[in-house]
Amino acid sequence: MNKKNFDCVEMKNQIQKKLSEEKKKYTKDEWDKRREERFLNDPIMSKVWKNAKKDRLKK
Repeated sequence: MNKKNFDCVEMKNQIQKKLSEEKKKYTKDEWDKRREERFLNDPIMSKVWKNAKKDRLKK
């Protein structure tokens, strides 16, 4: 059996913990704005974010 170079569940937990700590520094509105800015500046997530926003507006 091959040994894994990393544990993806552990990586997910570390990322969630980091984001949770970071989120505590902001109000909900500030966090939402910051999250949207991050997504829009990401080449992959910007497409997902824009499509999700369009879908929400259609409802």
